[in-house]
Amino acid sequence: MSQQICGIGIGYQPDLHEDTMANLSKYDFIEVAPENFIGMNSLKDNLKANEIRGQLPISLHGINLSLASSRNFEKKNELLRGVKEIANWFDSPFYSEHLSYTTEKEIDLDLYMPPIFNEASVENVIKNIKHVKNELGLDFHIENVASLVNYTLEADMTEGEYVSKVCEASDSGIILNLDSIAISSHTYKIDSVELLNSYPLHRVISITVVPESCMNPMLRKFYGTNIDQLMWSMLEYVFKNSPANSVLIQRRFPRNTTDSLKNELAIAKEIFKSTKEIIVK
Repeated sequence: MSQQICGIGIGYQPDLHEDTMANLSKYDFIEVAPENFIGMNSLKDNLKANEIRGQLPISLHGINLSLASSRNFEKKNELLRGVKEIANWFDSPFYSEHLSYTTEKEIDLDLYMPPIFNEASVENVIKNIKHVKNELGLDFHIENVASLVNYTLEADMTEGEYVSKVCEASDSGIILNLDSIAISSHTYKIDSVELLNSYPLHRVISITVVPESCMNPMLRKFYGTNIDQLMWSMLEYVFKNSPANSVLIQRRFPRNTTDSLKNELAIAKEIFKSTKEIIVK
């Protein structure tokens, strides 16, 4: 399990390429979805890929692998070949993906659906992760996704138990998405810290924060009030109780420029400095 990305990072969005390039000094790393470059012209001829290459450490975070799919996962080999090429190009230390399925029976669900928390699903996901590791030769980490429905009748373990089993058996780290923790704890009707404590926090290598201005507006009803306050309190808690040395500020819309997120970046840096003995920009 690697720990090679440190500091404050930003999620790369093609529509915000110029903004990212103009504000590199404010970040310590960039998270890139390899799907943004797969299927385009060769990387050496791609202007945007060349401009961000070598500027800052780049972590790769996929969006279309459908890691929890139970059928035909080997059909993802073409995608994985593209990921491997991009990882080599950017010299990325690891690859991560959502612990979810986005396709099932050849149907694109257009949503990150969490797996059913049972033993059969655990075994399937572990098998898929081992396949990914063998294909890429990279460290691999999972990111938790939001549970919008509590499938208690079909589950035989909690979300935290499920994540623990998967990570321990596959030796994977966790990119801990606090946005998803907030939604899932609302769904389960438990406190967010209770859900966090059920996770194997010793496996967390990085934390993702989605500021309110970057959130999916359709999901805001799942948060309650004081959304950002909840995110920052969770960030401080996880930094104090895990080995994570990095936080990613994720963004979704073209309006989410660096300048529009200056307050969020300042808060993230302050929490980082107060909990970790690492100097950030």
